[in-house]
Amino acid sequence: MYAEGGVYADIDVEALRPIKRFVPERYWDSLSEIDMVVGIEIDQPEFRDHPILGSKCMSFCQWTFMCKPRLPVMLNLVENIMTWLISLAAQQQVHLSELHLDFDEVISGTGPSAFTIALLKEMNRISHSPKEITWDNFHAMDESKVVSRVLVLDVEAFAAGQGHSDSGNHNARGALVKHHYHASNWPSKHPRYAHPVYGEVERCNWDLACVQKWDRDVEAYKSLSIEEQNKLKEERRMELEKLREQQLKEQEQAIRLEQFGEAVRKAEEEQRRREELEREMKERMRVEDQALKPLHPEQAGAEEKKEGEELIMFGGRPVPGQGQDMGANGEGEQKKVVEQQPVFGQPMLQNDEPFGGL
Repeated sequence: MYAEGGVYADIDVEALRPIKRFVPERYWDSLSEIDMVVGIEIDQPEFRDHPILGSKCMSFCQWTFMCKPRLPVMLNLVENIMTWLISLAAQQQVHLSELHLDFDEVISGTGPSAFTIALLKEMNRISHSPKEITWDNFHAMDESKVVSRVLVLDVEAFAAGQGHSDSGNHNARGALVKHHYHASNWPSKHPRYAHPVYGEVERCNWDLACVQKWDRDVEAYKSLSIEEQNKLKEERRMELEKLREQQLKEQEQAIRLEQFGEAVRKAEEEQRRREELEREMKERMRVEDQALKPLHPEQAGAEEKKEGEELIMFGGRPVPGQGQDMGANGEGEQKKVVEQQPVFGQPMLQNDEPFGGL
């Protein structure tokens, strides 16, 4: 992003709106005054003093952002991360390639926390205001703003649907992307801190009452004897086993339901095919029966031309003649008699005017 600029998004980010929507229309005439577009991710400053949540409770979103090339803030971010990684490798006494990071170290050292610190520092460096720019400038934002050539979008833009920070949902008009948090497995390679009895505080998802209870339980745990702590651990272990068994049963039930649903769908499809074949067979039989059905005598007579009757073409259509006329000598004499019938769209022919006088 430093070398080329452009739009960055994690591989598990889905676009909900076109990229041009990243910049609200009211800024289109002043794009030359914007170097970077970022959004809010976590806006929970009430946890700033928490020993675990404090370093990540106020941050800009790093899984999606946009910037111009060669921005000093991006180069400073790279340099800060490299300095921190080298220092941490020295502490662990390992080569940089063998460095081990837990979840919080990733977030604070290379992730959104480091990203946010670098951005705030750069904003203050180029700001002409005597007042320091802090997270207070971005807390509870209800619309985007430009600060020190950085366009900052509200939390709904890049981080909707988190369940905290008043982030709204992905159906909102202002939601631009959807982050599928569990699509990648890097968190499983970098575990969070988990208390042996009360687990991870992040499970509270920034709910204040839940976090406060977690803190009280952890503090109370420290005052217990070893025997009491072991008892709580055993109870927790049994709870986890029951939970795993329940989850396994639910998974098996889901699989059975899916298999049953597939079997029902196949049976319904097979039934539809049988009904279709049956309809086709009935139709063929009806046509064949109609073709082989014997004619009744009156129908047969209607199909045959009566003896002595001739068909005379008149007006483009066959018209039956008058049949036989007996002469004076008693012998049958054939006579053609044509009834005067008007041809469609033409006048009646007159005897003294052959062809209508033409």
